[in-house]
Amino acid sequence: MRTALSSVLLDLPRAAAIWLSLLGLVTFAVAGLLLRPRLLRFDAGTRIREAALPGRPAHSDEQRDQDRWAEEVTVAAGRAEATARRRRDEWLAAQDEAERAWQAYEVAEAGVRRLSGAAGLPCRRPRAPPPSTPTASVGCTEPPWTRTGGGNCRWNSSATSSRTGVGIPGCTRSSRN
Repeated sequence: MRTALSSVLLDLPRAAAIWLSLLGLVTFAVAGLLLRPRLLRFDAGTRIREAALPGRPAHSDEQRDQDRWAEEVTVAAGRAEATARRRRDEWLAAQDEAERAWQAYEVAEAGVRRLSGAAGLPCRRPRAPPPSTPTASVGCTEPPWTRTGGGNCRWNSSATSSRTGVGIPGCTRSSRN
């Protein structure tokens, strides 16, 4: 047994050095993790995000494009507002004109209704003028040159022309005197 104990005692300083070196390595690792955690940490999400983001110059170009686009949209919105206001004013003017036309129509319609009510009344016939032609003296109320008639014209042989009653409705040659 002396041999086993003597061999362990001879190797004890060497084993202590190994254990102390391992303990120092663990202490160094723990201190490194506590002081600089990003060096030994593997964060895949952060690395992918940083790789996907554009660099500073590309980001400023994109920002300028977005600013220019926003200005264009603002100008277009202003123009659309002006156009909408102008078209609304035109529409209101057209509505006013249509309203005036409708009121004129209603006035005219009232006049027509008033006259159509008067159409049912009998017409006043003017008195017959004194006889100026030989035909009129016999009872024909229409002058010989008109083609509208309807009176009771009698054929008068004392007329200056033999064709006085021709073409006058209601005048017949069978009623000669």
